[in-house]
Amino acid sequence: MSTRSAAETLAGIFLAFLEQPTWTQAELARRVGVGPRALRQRLEELREAGQMPLSRDHEPPHVYWSVAKGWVPGGVSLSGKEALLVLGLLARLPRSTDRDRFVKRLTAHVGGEPSTNATPLRGDEQTLAKTIEAASLQVPLQLDYFSTHQGDRRLRIVSVHKVLGGDRWHFEAMCHDRKRLCWFRIDSVLSAALARDVRFLSSSPEELQDFLNGSLDGFSGSGEPTLRWFVVRYPEARWVRLNLPEQEAFDVVDVAEGLRFEAKTTAVDVVARFVVGLGRGVTSCEPGLAERVREIALGVLGGLERDGNTDSSR
Repeated sequence: MSTRSAAETLAGIFLAFLEQPTWTQAELARRVGVGPRALRQRLEELREAGQMPLSRDHEPPHVYWSVAKGWVPGGVSLSGKEALLVLGLLARLPRSTDRDRFVKRLTAHVGGEPSTNATPLRGDEQTLAKTIEAASLQVPLQLDYFSTHQGDRRLRIVSVHKVLGGDRWHFEAMCHDRKRLCWFRIDSVLSAALARDVRFLSSSPEELQDFLNGSLDGFSGSGEPTLRWFVVRYPEARWVRLNLPEQEAFDVVDVAEGLRFEAKTTAVDVVARFVVGLGRGVTSCEPGLAERVREIALGVLGGLERDGNTDSSR
């Protein structure tokens, strides 16, 4: 049995009980990757500290561990302080599908007081912890931020409303300069500090959800969400189905020519750039998307011709 850190063991236990409410001790030990004795010690500590609503039943030859009915189905019932502590532990673990799946769920619902006992984080993780703290306390955050879209670096004041995990950590916040909701990437934050002397700019749950629904892959555009669609022929359609910018945002429909991919979003540029990369595999597009694809493609060709990087022999 491999040796695991306390943080890895704790994360594994939470992940296991997120998947199902009852485990035999032997099965759980295999799932978490520790020996039965070490697992039992950790479970007893969690139960005695009140950090997990665990019960233990002995029905020879098995010992069963279960979470109480108070747990939210399909999720974990934790106080804000406990959630932040677990998130801090998870953030220090190596990247994995299980870790990212749990972090994505946890960051969507984090709240309450920040943890003061968690081990200090490093690099982007320190920024992540500060961002979650700002959202939990509803205190604005001052950022030294580099915008990859605008290509500039400057100080910004934002009111953080939601932090999302995944391949690119990002957060939904009200920008105090623009007076509107924007997305910010954690890895573009050069430094972050609480701005306790600035008033927090709130937004209604409906506004926050509409902004989230209209966004795609951590980006948003102006105007109302619009249905953007494009059709890809086979065999290219099989690859596209597995490599969309954000799988959950797209509906996939079988059509005569292949597969039709559609998403209601404000982020038309995200879809357009993806479609440009598909070349001749795309057979048709929604008119507004087709126009943006044409503009991007012509811009690329114009740049190549201007810089003399075209090869007329091809």
